[in-house]
Amino acid sequence: MLRPLFLTSALAVVGSLPLAPIATAQTVNVPFSGNISSLCVVGQITPGMLGQILNPISGQQFLRSWGGSGTPTSGSVAVNCVGDVTIRVDEVSLSQWPTNLSDPSSVAWYAEVISPSSNQIAFRRSSGEFENASLVAGNHTLRVDMEATRTPPNNLPTGNYQFQVQFTLVP
Repeated sequence: MLRPLFLTSALAVVGSLPLAPIATAQTVNVPFSGNISSLCVVGQITPGMLGQILNPISGQQFLRSWGGSGTPTSGSVAVNCVGDVTIRVDEVSLSQWPTNLSDPSSVAWYAEVISPSSNQIAFRRSSGEFENASLVAGNHTLRVDMEATRTPPNNLPTGNYQFQVQFTLVP
């Protein structure tokens, strides 16, 4: 009789004990990745001005941002680059032309962007010829020049022209 009482008491004591899980340490690694890429912030853009050029031998006239009559001036773009980049001239678009220019696509152009850090010239011609230039990290003022003409004996007709030189800073 004592034995069943002891067994019942033992079960009561064990049953009243809380069953706590056994904790084990777990280590977890959470991966992170990142990349610092070259990027440039474009600051002030200063438009250029095209001057009229007349070749006295051929009679050809064209517009150019250096030399010529009027007040030709280079355009410029202030950039701050984190990391080295490549300058690529993409295109020149003609957004305004005189009404007596029957075919705006007949205007040939040349555009260049000069890298002050490497003294290299990135350029593109309307014929498709191009060359890129490198630019090292830092604050720079890029000089932008262009020229527009037509194949002789055709000349650019008198009137107002508006061009835009598009270039890309490639990481």
